[in-house]
Amino acid sequence: MAKAGRGQTRRDSKRRVLRPGESVRADGKYQYKYHIDGKPHFVYSWKLEPTDKLSKGKKPCLSLRELEKQVNTDLDLLVNIVDGQMTVCELVDRYLKTKTGVRQSTKQGYVTVQRLLAKETFGKKTIRSVKTSDAKLFLIKLQQEDGKSYSSIHTIRGVLRPAFQMAVDDDILVKDPFGF
Repeated sequence: MAKAGRGQTRRDSKRRVLRPGESVRADGKYQYKYHIDGKPHFVYSWKLEPTDKLSKGKKPCLSLRELEKQVNTDLDLLVNIVDGQMTVCELVDRYLKTKTGVRQSTKQGYVTVQRLLAKETFGKKTIRSVKTSDAKLFLIKLQQEDGKSYSSIHTIRGVLRPAFQMAVDDDILVKDPFGF
């Protein structure tokens, strides 16, 4: 395969255009190069497209384009997994930064919720680990063990529910555990 100059597209031996990161090795195997934390990683395949025929003696494998799709999906998930390590307190702080132009009394209520979460073990949990049952048990604990009033619990849930919904909207979480 000839090297591509400026303005030329890279092609394989069948004259198909190669996408960025794709190349053909000297033995005819296709490779896709991607980076994680600045370190290069590779996936290899004997086929570029799923419809390509395998040469005799080659083991069946996914095509490079299919592998590329999987890698990109996994990389997107990896970013979301890192975000998923955020604690409940960090998520609430992030959510409250979006709440501008609210009354002073509302801000004071937000500060109260932040202080309560900072004291609770629930506030230190990662948002990925919070399940709907954990959310319900947390609110029940506030009422029965801590003696919080209905109004206080309603205020706390009124902050936690939209904060977790924001995480769902940002594709950090799949489901809002406070959506009950």
